[in-house]
Amino acid sequence: MFFCALDFNHIKLNFQILFQDDNNVRRKKTNKLCNQIRERIANEIDGSETYFCIDSKPIEICRKSRASRCKFGKKNHDTSPSFGYCASQNTYYYGYKLHVVCGLSGVIHSYDITKANVHDVNYLNDVKYDYHYCAIIGDRGYISKSIQLNLFEEAKIELEVPYRLNPNRSLGFFQYYDYTAYRY
Repeated sequence: MFFCALDFNHIKLNFQILFQDDNNVRRKKTNKLCNQIRERIANEIDGSETYFCIDSKPIEICRKSRASRCKFGKKNHDTSPSFGYCASQNTYYYGYKLHVVCGLSGVIHSYDITKANVHDVNYLNDVKYDYHYCAIIGDRGYISKSIQLNLFEEAKIELEVPYRLNPNRSLGFFQYYDYTAYRY
């Protein structure tokens, strides 16, 4: 009696795995169609925009302490999650990073999911193939003079990012306080 129940549960589990595999195959086949529909909707809503915003967001799979036990996505090294750092939250996390390009009206035009340890600047290499003759506004994570020049030369994309202050050039405390005036 025990073996009959065990075999039935095993068969039930196999059918469930088969249904998940079919769902994954169906999802992969329709992914191209979904992207075409999304691009067509985005072009209808605001197809004439020339200014876009780019940013990234961490996608945490599990806590850092559980990362060694997490088996999600570890079968393929290219798509496995990794450790990353989120500067805005000042935390380390285990997972992926979502990169998004959206118009000023808020419509998402393109997105990509990468490993968490991929720097934001690397996504700009993919952007130059999708956009031409426009301006992209990004945060300080997208500062790179060589990539900024490459974007403009190849696709006429103006990358506008706030520049960092050079900490070596700051005058600091002694610019405002003349300590020599208070000598004995």
